[in-house]
Amino acid sequence: MPPPAPDAPYLAIFDHDGVLVDSFDFHQDAWVELGRRTGLALTPEFIRETFGMTNPSIFRKLLGDALDPAEMRRYSDLKEVCYRDQARGKLALMDGVAELLDGLSAAGVLLAIGSSGVRPNLDLTVESCGLSGRFAAIASLEDIDRGKPLDRGSTFDENSFPGKSRGRGEDGGGSCEDQGTRACDDQHSKRGHDVEPGIHPRAPAVPEQSGICSEEDGQGRN
Repeated sequence: MPPPAPDAPYLAIFDHDGVLVDSFDFHQDAWVELGRRTGLALTPEFIRETFGMTNPSIFRKLLGDALDPAEMRRYSDLKEVCYRDQARGKLALMDGVAELLDGLSAAGVLLAIGSSGVRPNLDLTVESCGLSGRFAAIASLEDIDRGKPLDRGSTFDENSFPGKSRGRGEDGGGSCEDQGTRACDDQHSKRGHDVEPGIHPRAPAVPEQSGICSEEDGQGRN
């Protein structure tokens, strides 16, 4: 495959929890509420220990690998309902994020979200924070099949980009390969369950002076 054209656009990939929005308290309160509704033994220590893991990994850790998949889905769906109930009307971008997004967009950089959060949670943030139409691609829990700490997540590929799959891209256009897009990730490698950190595998290295890739010590997923 030929290298991307020198003038191909960059893609900045943002994690959700702890990067775009400070959602830790909403997730923690949601887990507490889930424990209240279901009787599950969800202690503050357990919640902090597992923050950033996918729901299936958390429930397997709590209830064992023999947990019935249907029961796991029921618990997981209820937990995310609790989260959205807690977060609705209270979400705000973290300090400096709005300016960063505006600056990147003004420079012609494409934006994306890569998170192991469920898509309705990401959509709530997009809607609540006035970000509709800002992201060329969104990858969520529904797009990955492994969770922290085992996998290196799902990387954006040509099916993740505009014009390929509804729900992954918000605007029209070609695939990553079509556009020659060079991608970078702004999140710290400790959240490797979201999106492979660093440069998209199709892309050459992004110059350090570009200022597009920055590392955050955000909070993770749950």
